[in-house]
Amino acid sequence: MLGVPGRDHSSREGDNGEWQVDRKHLRRPVVEQKNRSSCPGPASLLTALGGRGAERQLAPQARLRQLPKAIFPWLWWLLLPAIAACGGAGAVVEMGLVDVGGHQLYINCAGKGTPAVVLEAGLDSANDAWNQVLPGVAEFTRVCGYDRAGVGQSEAGPKPRTSQNIVEDLHRLLGNAGVRGPYVLMGHSFGGMNVRLYAAQHPQEVAGVVLVDSLHPDALSRLQEVLGEIAWGMIASQTNENDEGVDLVQSSAQVGAAGTLGATPLVVLTAGRRVAAPFSTSPHIAARLEGLWLELQDDMTGLSPNSTDIIAQRSGHSIQRDEPQLVVDVIRQVVESSRR
Repeated sequence: MLGVPGRDHSSREGDNGEWQVDRKHLRRPVVEQKNRSSCPGPASLLTALGGRGAERQLAPQARLRQLPKAIFPWLWWLLLPAIAACGGAGAVVEMGLVDVGGHQLYINCAGKGTPAVVLEAGLDSANDAWNQVLPGVAEFTRVCGYDRAGVGQSEAGPKPRTSQNIVEDLHRLLGNAGVRGPYVLMGHSFGGMNVRLYAAQHPQEVAGVVLVDSLHPDALSRLQEVLGEIAWGMIASQTNENDEGVDLVQSSAQVGAAGTLGATPLVVLTAGRRVAAPFSTSPHIAARLEGLWLELQDDMTGLSPNSTDIIAQRSGHSIQRDEPQLVVDVIRQVVESSRR
């Protein structure tokens, strides 16, 4: 079992591998290259001061020796913003558009180490949904967020979108961007269904899975049972009317048919504060919907015998925003467990 606190968890607030990018798949260069920092070195900083001609004539050390000593205190203050922007010896960020076959997806990575953490956002959400999580994870391993087709900075892909073609896109993206496994996959809401399907279809690449208040593939059919035929008919037509063009019914069928995750380490992270569904006007129905969601969250712990469930007591549906440090801590536990 993972060394992660169980359901009675009391959450808290804030407290080596290198990758070679396959350049033929990039439309524009990423910031980081192998063995190369994105922070400016002495040559580029001095070039900014003295121009490219000076750089060609003298090495950085030689140009430094030619400067009057009195200028060094002023030089320090001039270069300080650039040095501070690099974050010292911290993680180097890598980002860019990567070809996945017919369209290009935006990826944003930071940090070094294995296993690499892959962040999958919820429906209609871009990779910036993880902005409060990614920097913390980058302190101890490689971590990548990305924009699915038609979201954020990524190009549109064939529609309708389903969990299956999203998984195929992600598999190509990681390979073409040089982000090597094994992976710890973290998915929020609809993104949880996608990482489940990825882990089921590529188990040899997956070191762990974290589901963040994830959508269950049975949620739509069970919702119909709670609401009744008339109420369900009023909202069913809107099920697939999302900006991303995702067919939620077909995606649910794909994920439901994928089976379990074997013995893959799994954490099911569930929101402790539920928000009433906008289509629920009855307190009785609202209570049944909340009970249903928790029941389905419990059911997902059965996907692996090596599973842990955690309630994020102070979070609504977007746990990564309400309690980002808790999310980082959970990822750390899964990563460290896989390294043993």
